[in-house]
Amino acid sequence: MPVYREQAIVLGHHDLSGADRIIIFLTEGRGKVKAVAKGARRPKSRFAGCVEPLSLVEMGYFTQPQRTTLARLNHSELIEAFSSLRDDYDRLLRGFYVVELADVLLKEGVAVPACFEHVAGALRALDEGGDGDLVRWGCAWRLLAALGYKPNLSACVVCKGEKTLETFNPGLGGCLCPGCRTPDRDGLPLSAGAIDHLRLLWELSWQDVGHMKPSGSIRAEVGRAVELYLNQHLDRRLKSAELLVDA
Repeated sequence: MPVYREQAIVLGHHDLSGADRIIIFLTEGRGKVKAVAKGARRPKSRFAGCVEPLSLVEMGYFTQPQRTTLARLNHSELIEAFSSLRDDYDRLLRGFYVVELADVLLKEGVAVPACFEHVAGALRALDEGGDGDLVRWGCAWRLLAALGYKPNLSACVVCKGEKTLETFNPGLGGCLCPGCRTPDRDGLPLSAGAIDHLRLLWELSWQDVGHMKPSGSIRAEVGRAVELYLNQHLDRRLKSAELLVDA
């Protein structure tokens, strides 16, 4: 019966019958994990306050491969609650976007250490007051890259030439030069400034991503490009994205 103890980010939870709850969390060493927390819904549970979404927690859990695919949680200790993020509704919505996105994109039991770092970094940037949309777009951009879906922003995806790039085609996985644009192979118009900012979402520290100051037009281009590309790799629309539209 393997036993594990490691830091985890709580992505979400589901209630079971009685007072039990399934906790979904992301670890660096084992990827996404689903574990049963017995009695977690009781007011005086030992897990109270430690297994809420948007929390960094030290988790202790064990697996029972012969009996169930669910792990069993036996210890949780809060490390970081990201309290400032929780006190601001706009940033809170974007925090839920980050953890929901990680839950949808990542497969259970497949460790991609960079993904843990990206989600933790994004939550810290939001907690420190970083620009919420730039941070969530940056997290989506980095998660996709870590999973092998990094779009080509340096050369035309058709001719491979490093000419002027002026459109972004999500289906082809990158940018097109003017000579390779056709009526049936076009894309989202992107300015050079927008392409530069999309590269910066990968390259800058989380603190610097949260404090970028793009113009309104470049900001809009960046957001559209990230969302269009993300939609190529999601099988459903995020609930948190719908809340952001209504906010």
